[in-house]
Amino acid sequence: MNRPSTASPPVPVLISGGSGTRLWPLSRRELPKQFLPLVNPERTLFQETLERLARVSPGVRPVVICNEDHRFLAAQQAREIGLEADILLEPAARGTAAAMAAAAAFIEQTRGSRLMLVSPADQAVTRPDLFAKAAAAGIPAAMLGDLVVFGITPDRPETGFGYIQAGATDRDDAARPVRRFVEKPDLATAEDYLRQGTYLWNAGLFLFDTGAFLRELEAQSPGVVEPARESVQAAARDLDFTRLHGGSFAKARAGAVDVLLMEKTAKARVVPMPAEAGWCDVGSWDALAAIRPADADGNACFGDVVAANSQNCLLHSERGLLAAVGLQNLVVVATPDAVLVADRAQSQEVRLIIAHLQAQGRRELTEHAKVGRPWGHHEVLCEGDGFKVRRIGLAPGWRLSLQRHMQRAEHWVALRGTARMIRGRDSLELKAGTSSFIAPGEVHRLENHGTDWVEIIEIQTGAHLGDDDIERLEGAGLVG
Repeated sequence: MNRPSTASPPVPVLISGGSGTRLWPLSRRELPKQFLPLVNPERTLFQETLERLARVSPGVRPVVICNEDHRFLAAQQAREIGLEADILLEPAARGTAAAMAAAAAFIEQTRGSRLMLVSPADQAVTRPDLFAKAAAAGIPAAMLGDLVVFGITPDRPETGFGYIQAGATDRDDAARPVRRFVEKPDLATAEDYLRQGTYLWNAGLFLFDTGAFLRELEAQSPGVVEPARESVQAAARDLDFTRLHGGSFAKARAGAVDVLLMEKTAKARVVPMPAEAGWCDVGSWDALAAIRPADADGNACFGDVVAANSQNCLLHSERGLLAAVGLQNLVVVATPDAVLVADRAQSQEVRLIIAHLQAQGRRELTEHAKVGRPWGHHEVLCEGDGFKVRRIGLAPGWRLSLQRHMQRAEHWVALRGTARMIRGRDSLELKAGTSSFIAPGEVHRLENHGTDWVEIIEIQTGAHLGDDDIERLEGAGLVG
């Protein structure tokens, strides 16, 4: 059996799936929580995870597996922190077992047999040095072919996490045998687990030898590995992405790696990580409030917030002043187009709001007022009868689609940068402080040939301002 060399650090693997709706209205389907700066205002959870794994494997190119809609977000956020990643596009949601199997098969195909260190992209760890120490402690066991999972030493009776019961230490390394996995317990059971001292929170973090993982997954749950391998073998390159073959991947048995592998295998071992590591899966507003820095009254504030006579609240403002008086144990989140007010103890019940929004087909469920696109972003500033005002940001090297509208006119005012504007047969230069008018039916496009962002204010006027009035003659893309 081929074992990876100790000279080769693990390949970081980020699983970046999920809709992130439990943190609505900040997290939405087109911009889920892993791509938001929820804990560190300078870094998103995705970026923090990349940097955390890089501590264990400096200089090793990470592998990210995400869905089609988030591919440009993943690539852009990796580049922003100076990292390049191999990004695998998941053609369908088949669960973490199939996603991890595809990542392992990709690593073996492109880099040979290696260790892989797997993390969800939406977790937070306030002490990444302790995470790195625990990850390094798991390497000897993974080198032996054990399937290593990391568990957090609990500091409270938590009912929102799964648990791992660890057996007694039986070797010189840090990995202990796993006696059993337990689903989320009730409070009395969680208190008993805390007293026993042998139970750890299941962090959903793994360290495997790729070959050992694929062999054991095939043995315990046939129907996952071969379709995942085939999806890698038949994958296509698309710009900087690897697009897994959809027909092959769709055949993979669906399910979580915990259920299809870890709960069945006799090769599972757990490495404890201390509670001081500050691990959090950021699965609810209450969990986020617990990990964010708090003031003397226990309020975790973010943005322009003033609080008086308020205790133990999470107060988050994305735009404008949020003033709180006489509040206790509440979550208040204000975004440009939605406000959430919830009892911290019921913050998991945001799912009830999501169900209402889904039934009503509300836009606020899927996208923000500020919508990201591969070429940049656009944001509705205000709208009313017969008008809409948007701010548009165009990234360097990109151009918007060539289009026209029959029922509306547009007035563009440049705020930043210099753009080339196509209007009819004319090619114009649009600099900061200048403007241009586009009549109904006039073909137009905006291009950014510079190295700085271009920002414009777009004022739409007309009887009909819907997207169904857009006739695209050429798609958006990189400038030629």
